[in-house]
Amino acid sequence: MGFENPVFACLEVDFTEADQDPTGEAVDSVQKVLTYYELDLGLNHVVRKWSDPVDNRSNLLVPVPGGTDGPSGVLVCSENNITWKHFNKAELRCPIPRRKHVLEDKNRGLMIVSWGMHKSKNIFFFLLQSEDGDLFKV
Repeated sequence: MGFENPVFACLEVDFTEADQDPTGEAVDSVQKVLTYYELDLGLNHVVRKWSDPVDNRSNLLVPVPGGTDGPSGVLVCSENNITWKHFNKAELRCPIPRRKHVLEDKNRGLMIVSWGMHKSKNIFFFLLQSEDGDLFKV
């Protein structure tokens, strides 16, 4: 019928070992992962399709259009960089540009806090906003 099962992605952290550690040191060793889930409409249940470790400072996911509109996948926004990830494809990573300012703290990381997408017939692009208020066209 031309309908595909919906797929969604999320950032996950497994705190099982950290919850059972009375010293609290196991929290430092947890790994954040990007996980893809698929809703199987025929069986009416959710299936975990793929999981891949990401930077522990990742904070935001931006869905990339797929099918005839784009390459699909997801942009993983982390501190100081943006990574495009897709199942069975090599990831692409790009640093977030920083302003040159005398008063800026060089040790502070830069994060993307919001996004929007523009789509027309032939192209699409994202507008990503940093916590400093800078806007980036991706």
